[in-house]
Parts: sequence; structure tokens; C-alpha cells
Amino acid sequence: MGYMPILLDVQNLRVLFVGGGQSAHRKLPEFLGNGASITIVSPTVHEAIYPYIAAGEVKWRKKTYHSHDLQEMQCVMACTNDPALNQQIVLDARRQGILAGNISPQGPRDFQMMAVLRGESFMLAASTMGQAPLLAPILLEDLSASINPQWSRLIAGVHRMRQDVLNRCSLEERSQMWRHMRTLPFRTWLEEAHQEAWTQETWDDKLQEALESWRAEQEGKL
Repeated sequence: MGYMPILLDVQNLRVLFVGGGQSAHRKLPEFLGNGASITIVSPTVHEAIYPYIAAGEVKWRKKTYHSHDLQEMQCVMACTNDPALNQQIVLDARRQGILAGNISPQGPRDFQMMAVLRGESFMLAASTMGQAPLLAPILLEDLSASINPQWSRLIAGVHRMRQDVLNRCSLEERSQMWRHMRTLPFRTWLEEAHQEAWTQETWDDKLQEALESWRAEQEGKL
């Protein structure tokens, strides 16, 4: 296995689902919720998929799969209950330079979907590398239990600070600032923030104070 975790922007991505059963239904919401353009090729679809079709959120080609169905697609999910067909779909996709997922336990694929938890300003994902998918959500629950609820506010505050630095500082100043930022006591602050219920304004003030202190220190060295 040579998997590398990566965030893929699926906004307007043209995705073909081959197969319209329960597996397709389980994976559809993640794609649709992030703006992908979905087409299903299958003689039948799971009853839970019909509302998506009726609402125009999913296009349905009521037919069996043929390799020409991949034309103009950017990604394909092989979701049939036939492992041999799923393998053929992946091979067809690779010949056309299209990313391919495969729900079958065995066989080729270009990516695996991960169990995902979305926070206000962050995302956690977990995978068992396809070995025990049913355990991935449990693993994710264990990871999420250790997350300080103040993380979202810290991320939002650093994001605003980063935008300010990008707009006002030179490349050299940015590089110096990022190095300084890595030395800030974020873990200590997170503990204090959790205990004292810091607001977003508190975080913004804390980060601004750190930024101004660093700038004053740099000016004093000149």
C-alpha cells in the first residue's frame, strides 16, 4: 500500500458512481455535501437514493456499465456487488487518467474514503488502510475525545492573524513570523482557555498581543 492522506476539493468534481446499492448510498452524502456533481450508472438504485434523483441532486443513467460512461468524468466510485466488475471499472478509469475508488475488499483502487469528523474550523479523519473499515469510526471517536473544544477558536484566531500577516508583511517578515509562531505556548493556552472558557475575542487579543510583542522585540534589535 502506498496511501498518502490528502484533502481533495470535490466542489463541482464530476463523479461517476457505478452501482446504486447500499454502498453507493452510504458514500453519496459526503460527495454531495461537498458540492460534487454526481452521476449514477446502474439498472436499479436503492430506495434511499430516489430522493436525491427527484431533487435533481443526482443524475441517474438506468443502464449497465460500459467504459464509455467514464467520458468527461474526473472520478469514479466502483460500487457494484461484483468484485470482478469493480476491478474492471478501476482499470478502465486508470487508462483514461481518472481517479477510481473501489468498495470491494480486494482489487485495485486509487483512494480509500476515511471516517471523518468535521469541527467548526478543522477536520479529523481516520482510516484502517482498508483492513478493518468498520473500526475506523470507533478509532475516530477515540481521537475526537481528546480534542480540546477551544481548538476551533484558536484556529479561527490564527487564521485571521495569518491573513493580516500575508497582507501587511514582506516574504522575509512572514518567514520570521511563522518561525516565531511555532514557539508560542499553544498547548498551555488551550488548557487555560478550556478552564477559563475563553471567547473568540480573548483568543484574538492573546494572539495580537503575541504578535505585537514579537514586532517590538524585532524593532529593538535594529
